[in-house]
Amino acid sequence: MKVAVIGAGASGLISAKVLSEKGINYDVFETGDQVGGTWIYSENTVDKHGLPVASSMYRDLRSNLPKEVMEFSEYHYNIENVSYITRSQVLDYLQSFCNEYNLKENIKLEHLVTKVSRTEGGWLLTAKDLNHGTESIMFYDAVFICIGHYSLPNYPEVEVKESFTGLSLHSHYYKTPDIFDNKIVLVIGMGPSATDITFNIHPNSKQIYLSHHCSEEIKQLFPEDIIHKPDVKAIEGKTVYFEDDTNAEVDAILYCTGYKYSFPFLDESCGIKVYNNYVSPLYKQVFSITHPTMIFIGIPFMAFVIRMFEIQARCALNALTGIANLPPREEMLEDMKSWEKVQISRGYSENKFHMISDYVYQYFRDLEKVGNVTPPCPDVLFKLFYTSGKNRKNNLLKYRDIVFKIIDAENFIIK
Repeated sequence: MKVAVIGAGASGLISAKVLSEKGINYDVFETGDQVGGTWIYSENTVDKHGLPVASSMYRDLRSNLPKEVMEFSEYHYNIENVSYITRSQVLDYLQSFCNEYNLKENIKLEHLVTKVSRTEGGWLLTAKDLNHGTESIMFYDAVFICIGHYSLPNYPEVEVKESFTGLSLHSHYYKTPDIFDNKIVLVIGMGPSATDITFNIHPNSKQIYLSHHCSEEIKQLFPEDIIHKPDVKAIEGKTVYFEDDTNAEVDAILYCTGYKYSFPFLDESCGIKVYNNYVSPLYKQVFSITHPTMIFIGIPFMAFVIRMFEIQARCALNALTGIANLPPREEMLEDMKSWEKVQISRGYSENKFHMISDYVYQYFRDLEKVGNVTPPCPDVLFKLFYTSGKNRKNNLLKYRDIVFKIIDAENFIIK
């Protein structure tokens, strides 16, 4: 068996490790010049080859999950007395992980995958060597797609009566707070990026308007001088109109409105579609139901994803090697439809079908069962994940000061 892994971020690195454990022949293709994926910080928006920088990292970012749930099962952070760590500490961890398990020898840096197509018995992958401009076409029995989904910005549909004349950018392009100094800023969104960046720019901005549709309880977690507004209805020059029929003059708009799933290298023969930001047809959000040797690592969100990547990769490898058997195609389709019904019952449309949040425990356990993955993810990590989420909701400004320590597979303490 020969396997292609596309991407050398956290999901690609753990996929490479589980493949190497079994002695499987594999190649990792990475567009950048180093491993680490979204955790690589760059002040540039295009790289030295003129390609868009995929990472959405900004200079002052700290993790919004404790490091205790942000590590692979067999490799730990060498960091004491802090749980919420910097972007550079996460990047160091991933690059150290890569070195520890000798993964670099199989990683083709600065290689852009331009096409993957289905062929008899497997996959044809076309990759461009960015340094030499040459292209190669290679055959693989299976493909792991590990490119993440935080690189193609999503913008809301807003009526524009007259083009905005101030500074306008998506959080993907945000790097440092100084660009908003002494400005009246409208931040659109209330996800992790919106809240973190709002606190980041607050000290030196003139005024911040925060557009969202969250509860009064959420509003109380922010400084009193931040003005909360509902969704934006229209933009006219520097005037922004809101759904409550109020308006404001602003100097800058920051769109913290999420990202789109995008797989531009997948040929139609792969049988994968993205509709309203929903990737399908997938079994357990991992296996292509049409061609189960195409595997997606990292599609779901709102989970402790680094450990999720590992469970997904081990599940996929066990299915490929016969340690586990996937159900028939009809059963996989029915399972996918059942999950869609669950999400619809929660009031979600397709663009939220990959959000697992309250179903993290069930999702991980389902994957472990499907893929005969052992040992199971320790219960303590689920407890930590949900505790961290509650702390974040209760105190956005101070929750990162908390330090956790895992005692055993079931218990943790706060130091």
